[in-house]
Amino acid sequence: MFFFRKPKGWDDLPEAAQAWAKRLKKENLSAQLKTCVEANHDKCIRFLIENGHRYGLTADDVKIALLTAVRHNSIASLKTILDIGNKENYLDRTEGYSTGWRSRDSLLLDALETAAEVKSEDAWDALVAWNATLDSGHRLRLRDSQIVRFAVKQKFSAALGEMLDGTNKNAPAVFADALSIASETSAEHVKFVLQFFDPSPETHKTLNQALARAAAEGAKERVNLLLAKGADVNHGNGETLWLAVHNNRFEMIDHLLSKGADMAAYGDALLMKLREKNPQSPVMDYLDRVHQKALAQKEKRRLEQERFSLAGPETLAETLPLPSGGTLTLLFNFATRQQIIVVQENPAAKQKSSFQVINFSDIENYEAIDRAGKKLIELGGDAKAVETCSRIRKNTFPRNGNP
Repeated sequence: MFFFRKPKGWDDLPEAAQAWAKRLKKENLSAQLKTCVEANHDKCIRFLIENGHRYGLTADDVKIALLTAVRHNSIASLKTILDIGNKENYLDRTEGYSTGWRSRDSLLLDALETAAEVKSEDAWDALVAWNATLDSGHRLRLRDSQIVRFAVKQKFSAALGEMLDGTNKNAPAVFADALSIASETSAEHVKFVLQFFDPSPETHKTLNQALARAAAEGAKERVNLLLAKGADVNHGNGETLWLAVHNNRFEMIDHLLSKGADMAAYGDALLMKLREKNPQSPVMDYLDRVHQKALAQKEKRRLEQERFSLAGPETLAETLPLPSGGTLTLLFNFATRQQIIVVQENPAAKQKSSFQVINFSDIENYEAIDRAGKKLIELGGDAKAVETCSRIRKNTFPRNGNP
């Protein structure tokens, strides 16, 4: 018989387990422990670990059993191994092991990685709870980038959500780590991490940094995901656009411009920086053309803004220059539903001013009035006045809304 006296816990074993334990041999203790874990035999696990020191059970054996419990989602077995294994010093922090485990930290990291891999929320929670019982000097920091990496790589929502909980003061730093890790992996992983985005100055800064990186790498899908979450395409004085330029990402430059990158504002600075760093860059001529086009569009918008103004909450003024040097002003009054035409004389040509009032109902083409209404609303005018005018017109001319 292998045991010469009743070991600790013997009386708690079922009779069949006692018979099995009597037949144990030293060389198969590890295999028997693993079998107990796979079968979720809690009492047998407890018995083997409590008496293992006397019969050659090693720390490696216990740790293999622990990882087996995690992989099989045997939560009762896992808790028993953590509890008894720690008490019996099989999980001691300072002990060295032949298979490479050097501390309790590395064991916990391996166990958490396995829990993330099999997406076992119960196993993850049990490991986190056990870690919390350790004294502060032995406790693993759960915002450790390795642990964040496990959760991100395996897209383990429960684990990452717990680390990014709003009550966790380290959540912004964890989010930064998670997004960085996801960016190294795939757009799908970025999408996974972004579902935990919680707006704050720190997390918006993280989004912008990730956007710049994605632009530099020409990762269009990642750029779109980050912009959809609120990343600023013009942050850092055009840093995102500059990185696309610096890396000769022609398609990305066009894409960023289509998403609102302000080449008119930052074009001069970008071209100057590019000439300093790489005067022979193949993107130079292209960027110069884009810059000139952006400046022309900006000037066009400026002239359009000068062309339209509010002459009151319900009145839009459209002012056009005349060849003679005077001005033509069209006033669209949506309260009185009238168009007022004012021709301002040119003092140098000694021309007189003229003034004409036309009811909206007398205007054959109503498209100009519709455009004026949209522009008035765009400038912050009274939208209700425009809506009322449109409703009256449709009631008066129900067939097509035009006179």
